[in-house]
Amino acid sequence: MAKKKNFFYKKTKQTDSKKEETTKPSTGDSEKNIPKQRLTTEKSSKILSGIKYVYITVFFALLAGFFSPLITGHSFDLVIIGVIVLFVGLGGAILVYKAATSEKLRMIYLGSGFALITISLIFIYDIMGKPLITF
Repeated sequence: MAKKKNFFYKKTKQTDSKKEETTKPSTGDSEKNIPKQRLTTEKSSKILSGIKYVYITVFFALLAGFFSPLITGHSFDLVIIGVIVLFVGLGGAILVYKAATSEKLRMIYLGSGFALITISLIFIYDIMGKPLITF
């Protein structure tokens, strides 16, 4: 009886003949060799980081009602303010999360996070026309 090939098992060969290609840094200050794979990984991580911020900005613009001024013919002022308010709230939420993971600066992160969330809430009520704080 013939033995079936297992497609999920992959044999790996470790040979010394294949070594990582290395390149020298362009600065010339350092004598260390940097693996080529590491350089491409750093470039791709920077690109992914940039894409992440573009994605969240586009998401917040759509959440703030980007298409409403296009359809009604009004100005984009409220959309821009809405995106800023969402970023302030996101910053506050990130600081509250950091408070849960940090031990040294827990109270600073917690206080500043809730302060940013409160500022965001005040701005939201101000945009609605029902200000919480009147000057």
